[in-house]
Amino acid sequence: MDSEEIEKLISKMLFKSVEVSKLEGWTILEYGEIESTNLEARRILESYNHGKIAIIAGQQTRGMGRMGRRWESLPGKSLLASIVIEGKGINIVQAVSTAAIEAIRSYGAKGPQIKWPNDFVYGMKKVGGILTEVVEKSEGTWTIAGLGLNLNYTEDDLDFPSRLPPTSTLIEERMRIEPKVLLARILDRIDERLNWQRSFLHEEYVRNLAFLGEELEIKLAPNLPTIQGKFSGVNENGSLILETGTQTITISAGEITCSQLLSPAPGNSSNHESAPIVVPQQISDSKT
Repeated sequence: MDSEEIEKLISKMLFKSVEVSKLEGWTILEYGEIESTNLEARRILESYNHGKIAIIAGQQTRGMGRMGRRWESLPGKSLLASIVIEGKGINIVQAVSTAAIEAIRSYGAKGPQIKWPNDFVYGMKKVGGILTEVVEKSEGTWTIAGLGLNLNYTEDDLDFPSRLPPTSTLIEERMRIEPKVLLARILDRIDERLNWQRSFLHEEYVRNLAFLGEELEIKLAPNLPTIQGKFSGVNENGSLILETGTQTITISAGEITCSQLLSPAPGNSSNHESAPIVVPQQISDSKT
C-alpha cells in the first residue's frame, strides 16, 4: 500500500483525521490530538498490521504511564509516540530505550540515563518513560512501546504532580528539539539496534543505566516493604540484580525509590539560566 491508501484505510477504520507518511520501512501516523498513542496502536492492530508503525500525537487526552498512572503533557511540548514492532522480547524494549537516548545525543547533548525499568532521568529528575504492551493475535505478536519525552518545557511549564521531579531536554540541554525530527532519528536507531547481537545491545543498555553501583531501595508492590541493596546491574532477561550484603537477588518487576539520592550533593547543583538556548539546525540532518 502507498501512503494515500493507508491514510484512507485508517481514517475510515478509526473515523479520525490522520496524516500518513513513509520513512525507510516505517509507516508514520501523525495526529493532532488523540486519547492515547498506545490505545490508538491497539486499535490499529485490530485491522492493520503491515510492517513497522509509529504513531505520533501533538497532544494526548488520556496519556498512560506505568501502573495505571496518568501521563501529563502540554500540547506540542513533548514527543508523544507509540512504536509498533512485530515480535516481543526484552531486546525490543532495550532497542527503543537506547535508541531514544542516542537520538537525543545526536544533537550534541549529553542525554538522559535509564532509571530501571522504564524511566529516562537526568539525575533524579524524570524527563520521560516507556510503557510497553504486547498484543497477541492469530496472525502474530506485536510489541507496542509507548514513548513520552518532555522536550520543550520551561521550568514554569512543569507544575504538575509527578513521582519524581520533572524536567525537560530544554531545561537540561538548553536546546529546543522538534518532536517529529527526533522521532525520525529514534526510528533510524531502532532499526540499527534490532540487527545487533543481543549481547551487544544488552551491554549498551547497561552502560546507560542510572545509579549503577549505588545503594538503592526497591519497592516491589504497594503493599510490600522495600528491599535495600547495591544495584549491580541488569541481567539479559531485564531483571535488576541487587546485592543485599547476604545474598544476590534478581527482581523482575518493581520500582527504584532511592529517596536518599533525591538531594543533590553539595556543589553539584546546576544553574539552568546560565547558558543560552540552542535551536539545532534540523535541515542539515540527512536522516530526516
